[in-house]
Amino acid sequence: MKLLSHAFTALILAIPTVGSAAGTPPPQQKQLTATPVGKAPAPDKAKEKEKDDDEGPATPAPPELFDQALALHYAGKARDSAPAFYAFLRGTPRTNENYPWAQMFLAQDLAALGYTHAAVVYAGTVAKDRARPEVVPEALKLLEKLTSEVPYDHDFVDREVIHGSDFGTLPADVLDFVNFHQGVLDYKDGYLKWAEKHFQQVKGAAYLARAKMVKAVQKLTRDNDPDGALADFLAIGKDTDAPRDIRNDAKMAAARLYYERKQYEQAEKLYDSVDLPELDPGRAQIYLERAWTYYQRKELGKAMGLLLALDAPSFKDIFLPEKFILRSLIYKDRCHYLPAKRAARDFTRKYRGALDLIRERGDLGEDPKLVQATIEQRTDAAREDAFLKHLAKERENIDTYASRFAAS
Repeated sequence: MKLLSHAFTALILAIPTVGSAAGTPPPQQKQLTATPVGKAPAPDKAKEKEKDDDEGPATPAPPELFDQALALHYAGKARDSAPAFYAFLRGTPRTNENYPWAQMFLAQDLAALGYTHAAVVYAGTVAKDRARPEVVPEALKLLEKLTSEVPYDHDFVDREVIHGSDFGTLPADVLDFVNFHQGVLDYKDGYLKWAEKHFQQVKGAAYLARAKMVKAVQKLTRDNDPDGALADFLAIGKDTDAPRDIRNDAKMAAARLYYERKQYEQAEKLYDSVDLPELDPGRAQIYLERAWTYYQRKELGKAMGLLLALDAPSFKDIFLPEKFILRSLIYKDRCHYLPAKRAARDFTRKYRGALDLIRERGDLGEDPKLVQATIEQRTDAAREDAFLKHLAKERENIDTYASRFAAS
């Protein structure tokens, strides 16, 4: 993703600056000509330089440019300070003592302008290079903030920057962020003792709850200990210091375990306790699972009521084929055979394209509904899909931003 991030930066910083402290761009600042994303020329190995960009030879930056950029930055003029910091980085050796600080301030300015991917790359580079140890905590704090707010490049942040790195002494809150992510990746890679060691060092309530959630899932999937996992899920769901999304995930996991044990009343209570707005898209899966719980308890009217709620516009595009199956089963149990057949036909009609592809052993990737369902059902795929959509949005914002200021 680095090539894409530098293309983003070039596009952003090529926009003429407005409203700087002196009314003009900082001295020696060079206007950049951007290469559209996806159309960058193949790199010429013979002409590659120390820097990762390909905008041509840089004008040497005067020593005072950093101070000018810094003054604009602290004046809250990110629109003006970002190009100045970028010009400083382009025209200054990496060995300059202010180089990591300029990367850090540029990352902050890019984040303020809404270009979070480029901000993550610059902050991540500061943390990974560790050229100035005193800058690293600030870079990690910015990474923590951005990665908690927007989709991001997990391979770069989690693997390249955080995993396997020793950052030395860090503030407690930043240390929790690092230890949690290092522990998660150690679990994924099978280094269980290292993962436990990292999780034992997590102290803050938010990351401690996340670490407990990971360990509970490990009990269920790796250790085949559903009783231990259930106890952990219930404890996390009651932890008022845990983030809301973690509590909700724990309650859902516990409810599903109760359902498998045919303890439907306990499952229903947990589903009811999930903290989400009534028409939040995440409610769709809850309504469907609660409907199955009511069906198993022979409360067919309540089950049908929840199925009707799934016809709301908020849930129209969510992949829930089971709602048609359950609806037909309810009608059949009530001896309403024509509505039962109609529900079955609705299922066939809605997913006809996917069913035809399956029967014909065709390419399942040709059906948009199946592709979207796959993305929704797989955490990694959903994460990457969200990141790509976020990149596309930021790319559109670059064009909008450029047009808005082009005549200024």
